[in-house]
Amino acid sequence: MRRTDRLFELIQKFRGGRLRRGKDLAEELGVSLRTLYRDIDTLTASGIPIEGERGVGYLLRDPIFLPPLNLPLRNLKPCSSGLPWAARPRMLSWPTLRTCCLRKSVRSCLIP
Repeated sequence: MRRTDRLFELIQKFRGGRLRRGKDLAEELGVSLRTLYRDIDTLTASGIPIEGERGVGYLLRDPIFLPPLNLPLRNLKPCSSGLPWAARPRMLSWPTLRTCCLRKSVRSCLIP
């Protein structure tokens, strides 16, 4: 798993609102405890409100909300027509599908 995917997954695990032990998180993510601690340090340095300490556990102090993604109509139609295809089971792995969607749809929205 790439580091950016792992950091995103770590944030998702913290969203449950309960205290999470580092050992358990490292096991779930398939990384060493040292790597997990580095990832948590990276997230807190970037402004994610994680509280806790090594050996005790961590939790997300405040909820995190991502801003809505506003797409122009010219990009919204292709995205919405592709959703049924993307929802089919086992067509593509999530990282592959996400990468394709980001490259083809979102980037076309951001670049004039």
